[in-house]
Amino acid sequence: ICNICLSLNNFYLVSPNNSNATHHQAQLVDIALRYYHRKEFPYFLRNQHRLQLLDLSLNNIQGQIPQWMSKVSTETLLFLDLSYNSLTDFDDFPLVLPWSKLQYLKLDSNIIRGSLPVPPLSTVFYCISNNFLKGEIPQLLCNLNFLSILDVSYNNMSVLKVRSNQLAGPIPNGWESGNRLKVIDLSKNKLQEKIPKSLMEYKMLEYRDLGNNQIRDAFPSWLGSLPELNILSLSSNAFYGRMENPNLNLIVFPKLRIIRSFSQQIQWNLVLGDYDYSMTITHEGMEMNYPKIIRTLAAIDFSGNRFDGEIPESIGKLKELHLLNFSNNNLVGGIPVAIAKLTNLESSDLSQNKVVGRIPMELSTQLTFLSILNVSHNRLTGLIPGGGQFETFQSSSFDGNLGLCGKPLLKECSSNSGSLPPPSSTSSEEFGLDWKVVLLGYGCEFLFGVVIGHVVVKKKLD
Repeated sequence: ICNICLSLNNFYLVSPNNSNATHHQAQLVDIALRYYHRKEFPYFLRNQHRLQLLDLSLNNIQGQIPQWMSKVSTETLLFLDLSYNSLTDFDDFPLVLPWSKLQYLKLDSNIIRGSLPVPPLSTVFYCISNNFLKGEIPQLLCNLNFLSILDVSYNNMSVLKVRSNQLAGPIPNGWESGNRLKVIDLSKNKLQEKIPKSLMEYKMLEYRDLGNNQIRDAFPSWLGSLPELNILSLSSNAFYGRMENPNLNLIVFPKLRIIRSFSQQIQWNLVLGDYDYSMTITHEGMEMNYPKIIRTLAAIDFSGNRFDGEIPESIGKLKELHLLNFSNNNLVGGIPVAIAKLTNLESSDLSQNKVVGRIPMELSTQLTFLSILNVSHNRLTGLIPGGGQFETFQSSSFDGNLGLCGKPLLKECSSNSGSLPPPSSTSSEEFGLDWKVVLLGYGCEFLFGVVIGHVVVKKKLD
């Protein structure tokens, strides 16, 4: 006998639970025992070493998947279905499930708790929906090169990270309300089209990274309705237009601390519940390390998109801003004097735009923490301010502006170039984003927040 199929019957399977019952036991290939009315795994499976298919679904098997199951047909099993039981977890299994040729694994509709079990590298189909999983999707899951279907829906998982894969097409539109996800990282894939508005249903979401995809959409200001959103990344896509939605009557981005759209490296470690982020940001060859950040670090970065309009004067109200990056867009107008009010600013990148006029002198006298500045490849003119942090910047920070002169450039200024620049008249409406609404988000948070740890700025990497 190579196959046993007793599914959909009223049999009550009885197998002696002793070792003598397994002597000279036939080696089976396929076993299907649906509805076989047992509360435990059949004892005779212990000595099955050639199974290719094992279906124990739709029973009432309870408790742990026993440790001895990790030694059953480890080199031959292709199909395993344990769905619709009352299984709780794996008893002392290896980190990666041991069936080296397994392709089809169903564990859905149980009461499995804890972190997501990692199937073998050979897995093509993996369904573990309707359980009580929590935590994040393990990084090892990204090594499953043959995996084509993964279903972890209807769990309590709070972190979904599938970055650096080859995911393509539109972002799925069927996001359910009441979901507990706090982190969604879909960055570094090939996702396209628009961001689905069903994402507004994720009321607990804190971190959203869509960076380095091929998304073409207007600025998603409607994401501002998410009450817990702290970090939003839209890096290196094809977002366009002005960053506002005049018809949006919601208080947008009530807790936003970092809104980024840049292609620099960021490594972060999130401890859910403590709002504890650890980040390393590499920008223009400089590395900035934030060991712990609680409610204080503020960053705005819309680089690498197609935004237009002018930089608003009202940006000067964002007093706790540390990082500012508007590079690689189609921005016009001048550099607002109001940026000099950002006394905590450490990095500012306005390169690769169409910004005109002079660099305000106030930037050199008031931005005492500014360690990175890049205004290259614009249409700036006049004397480069001297003194303060401006004495530390290299010529590359100002390259590509034919009208600029003075140190650190080799071009000397004429007598007309040294006059003070006129104040900027940039309008806050020109750039499009309603900065007053953003201010609602972090004003009080930053007044009472504290930085734990310190910021280390390393010199240029070798």
